[in-house]
Amino acid sequence: MYTRTHDSGAVIEWTPNDTELAKQALSETDGTGVTSKSEVTANAPLELGKEVARAVTERYRQLLAEKTSGGA
Repeated sequence: MYTRTHDSGAVIEWTPNDTELAKQALSETDGTGVTSKSEVTANAPLELGKEVARAVTERYRQLLAEKTSGGA
């Protein structure tokens, strides 16, 4: 879904289990450049900075927790 470059220069690729929730997290997080889930494709990962990537994964975890607990 996205890649980011680690401080060491290594490229880190994020490939979550729940693609739909990942698309939602990307579309709901500022700084990704994504305004709707339909813009995200697994075949063309986004290059994100460290802080934006961290925010996306945090939002993904929140959405996953809501889904597994039966919440919103």
